[in-house]
Amino acid sequence: MVNIMNEKFNNIDLKNMSILELETLANEIRSFLIESTSKTGGHLASNLGVVELTIAMHKNFNSPNDKFIFDVGHQCYIHKILTNRSDRFDTLRKKNGLSGFIKMEESEHDVWEAGHSSTSISAAVGFAFARDLNKTEEEIIAIIGDGSLTNGMAIEALNHLSELDSKVIIILNDNEMSISKNIGFIDDILKNIQYSQGYDNTKENIKTVLSKMPGGDILAEKIANAKNGIKRKIIGTQSFFNLMGFDYIGPIDGHDFKELERAFNHAKQMEHSVILHVKTKKGNGYQPAIDNNWHGVGAFDVETGEIKNQKKTISNSRLISNGLELLMQKDESIVVITPAMETGSELSNISQKFPERYTDVGIAEEHAITFAAALGLTGKKPFVSIYSTFLQRGYDQLFHDVVRQDSNVVIGIDRAGIVGDDGETHQGIYDISFMSHMPNLIICQGKDQKEIINLLDFAFKYSHPIAIRYPRGGENLKIERLPDNNIIDFSWEVIKENNECYIISYGNQVNEIMKSNLNCGIINARFIKPIDYKKLDEIKDKKIIVVEEHCQIGGLNTLIKDYLNGNVIQTITLPNEFIKQGNPLETLEEYNLAGSKMIDKIKELINE
Repeated sequence: MVNIMNEKFNNIDLKNMSILELETLANEIRSFLIESTSKTGGHLASNLGVVELTIAMHKNFNSPNDKFIFDVGHQCYIHKILTNRSDRFDTLRKKNGLSGFIKMEESEHDVWEAGHSSTSISAAVGFAFARDLNKTEEEIIAIIGDGSLTNGMAIEALNHLSELDSKVIIILNDNEMSISKNIGFIDDILKNIQYSQGYDNTKENIKTVLSKMPGGDILAEKIANAKNGIKRKIIGTQSFFNLMGFDYIGPIDGHDFKELERAFNHAKQMEHSVILHVKTKKGNGYQPAIDNNWHGVGAFDVETGEIKNQKKTISNSRLISNGLELLMQKDESIVVITPAMETGSELSNISQKFPERYTDVGIAEEHAITFAAALGLTGKKPFVSIYSTFLQRGYDQLFHDVVRQDSNVVIGIDRAGIVGDDGETHQGIYDISFMSHMPNLIICQGKDQKEIINLLDFAFKYSHPIAIRYPRGGENLKIERLPDNNIIDFSWEVIKENNECYIISYGNQVNEIMKSNLNCGIINARFIKPIDYKKLDEIKDKKIIVVEEHCQIGGLNTLIKDYLNGNVIQTITLPNEFIKQGNPLETLEEYNLAGSKMIDKIKELINE
């Protein structure tokens, strides 16, 4: 692999580059991306797929005056390189380093931040609305993937935009993938579109020629109407965008600079919103990224594509999936639901072995929760596997549809706690806060993999709404059968008694505290809600220290404080602020929630 000097990409004059020079630059950037990401990890495949597209955008538009609104933002690496940040790529996704997403504090070229999908069109409509009020003329360009277009928010934004006399250029980056395979009618529409940009070019050329002839305007209109009628009959799927009021250009080869430049120039000449359908190949230029369908990837060997330092453990996601498999063999009423996270939540074994009782609803968290609520009311036992950070998007549905109706739904909250490299948009440290006030809902978390499986088994016997939190990472627990006579009531587990002091915690922190020789009682608060009122009554006059990997406001410590009504308790929690990217262990140590720093902080509080 060629070593590329970072400085080579600074202050590039794209405007005057020939096609051949652009292709050379694309190859150099692709090599740099592979080499750099092999050391830091990151979203390599999605970025390899948009190298030419991003270069063409910067050549044909004028950032930051023209606004680039990246959906999700994980495909922004080339954008960062072209805006003079390549010399910081060795810090990518590290503490105090370059963010793996768009970050306004990094550059004036970063105008919209995201980490969740399908926000770009809504944001672009907002930027366009402000531009029109200000009577300025900058272009607003939303870059959205075909997977993100399946989310309801994107459709809502398209619906609104179709009613406005405003212009947005929407680049639909179609690589037929998000994290997992795309599903649904929109995906089918995009696959079946055969319409080419040549149609629009021909129509515009004919209109120009006829307009110069006597009576040509009327004739041009009749020909255009006839052509549109033929197009609707021959290319029915294309009318999806036309019926919403948008001009459509595509499909465009997203790796061909000539096609991209023609399409961008055409779009700039239009006075109304347009969709540019760009076909790209995720992982383009690096076979391991294509073969393995990489989304986020750790450090790897460039020559072989082998992931470095892979921990030989069973992730908690896989543990839950294995547990579900055993439960589904015994209970035919269990249904598993994922909002486009089959790969991330390691559910492939479920999709293959129980295809009729497994469903991927696409990037549609809100729909996933309400869909599950209805299933639960019919006597089925739905399990929704969802990351903590994405559950935020289904708050109303969880509250209004699941909890209010007391539906028999199990929510598997994956990636609960600090997640690390993706940073503040993905940290799973807020879910207890937004669920703890919900009537009927049980919230629990196991201290280890054995207890996680016990709670999973318990959840399907409970028959009311219950949320099981489990963090990223894992251990080595292999389960071949479910625990016998597993009975867990809503009490806390008292691991160690003490006459003067108690540490109350849950999850990974319990195990770390257990290994220390602290002169204090230890309680595993495996049920975060409801809290164990009986045990609290017993220890309310003793010193209480609550340790939890969650934001302070609304967590377990808040529930305990409210119940004790004024009794002073000590807490070690995460602050109520956005926690940036960084190694998870280093982040937890920084906030006294791991290792010797946590134990030292507990000792300090015990001795106060």
